[in-house]
Amino acid sequence: MHRDQVALLSFRGEQADLLMPPSQSVELAKRALDVLPTGGGTPLAAALLAAYQVAEQARSRGIHRTTLVIITDGRPNVPLHFDPVHSREQRLTQAREEVQRLAGKLRTAGIGAVVVDTQRNFMSRGEAQQLAAWLGGAYFYLPQGRGEEIAQAVLAANEA
Repeated sequence: MHRDQVALLSFRGEQADLLMPPSQSVELAKRALDVLPTGGGTPLAAALLAAYQVAEQARSRGIHRTTLVIITDGRPNVPLHFDPVHSREQRLTQAREEVQRLAGKLRTAGIGAVVVDTQRNFMSRGEAQQLAAWLGGAYFYLPQGRGEEIAQAVLAANEA
């Protein structure tokens, strides 16, 4: 019998925050997803780093199978640390490089990934698909990103 646990991280503005530590309450996570705040900057590198830390803590408690579910437009625009004298373009480049490096670290650590793309199709440049590739994970386009849809995508990815 599986004793799956789910944690919920939010990343917006300039940081990632652990909203729900690992718990067996998948229903609580589904409800939290439906009211998850969005908008603003996308500190994707901070989210990947925080997810890696949560996964490592889980491993230290004997949980060896971890799947990261990222709900994003895939457009990293906030680096972990940036110099205010850098141009906007330099910050975007730095953020993208950090995301690529951290995604590789998660992949190497054997952490599964599901990327849920919430970007409107007409605005997409394929960033979320690229993120899924860097993570070695599954990709789903769900622009509405409702909790039940996301839960079904994660179940489908884990069965594949």
